Amino acid sequence: TRRTLGLNLTFYAQYIHALHHVDEGAILPINQAALETVLTFYQSAYEAGLVDDSLLEYVSINDYASFVLNDDRFDLALITSTMYLTQRYNGRDDLHAFSIPTHDGDATGILNGWMWVVTTPNPERQALVGNFINWMMDVSRQAEFADISCTLPSQQPALQLTNAEYVPIETYHAILSNAVVTLPDGFSNLPVRAIQNALIDVLSGEKTAFEGAESAVEQTTTN
Repeated sequence: TRRTLGLNLTFYAQYIHALHHVDEGAILPINQAALETVLTFYQSAYEAGLVDDSLLEYVSINDYASFVLNDDRFDLALITSTMYLTQRYNGRDDLHAFSIPTHDGDATGILNGWMWVVTTPNPERQALVGNFINWMMDVSRQAEFADISCTLPSQQPALQLTNAEYVPIETYHAILSNAVVTLPDGFSNLPVRAIQNALIDVLSGEKTAFEGAESAVEQTTTN
């Protein structure tokens, strides 16, 4: 939950989803209604005693993934699709994929990934690389590569060819269709810090959802 810089990505996805239904636009300016909507979810978790003090010390998924995946006391955890698929391929048939929770129940997620990069300036080598990438992007071949590497394919037809037992195709399609692009590493500005501080204040019980959202708006309008 706590990031050294920037905004917690789960909260960011939830906020952007709520913002879409409240006021079309980007994360700026801060929308108090959308922010309060998402903070209310975390206030409810805090009041129900579901927020452990250690939660605020986690910076990334890697800080807790191995812990929650090996402890049967946890019913729900946010991990990457690669972590999930790796566990499934290793025999963890008790795991199931779901969307990040949202205020209206619609699916959303955090879109991240990698890309092919051509580094050679040589035209002949560029042509060879281009042929290789086209070969790899063949639908059936990409589906096979995704299966081996425990990743999600970038093409919808390739997703349809993946192992349906491990990859819930309809669920993933809904998540990917409404996913938000992750913020750049280390990205931070005043609104981002104000929203992150509001989340921490609510999770620590220092403020209600209304107070946290109000404070975030005040910080960005009076500075």
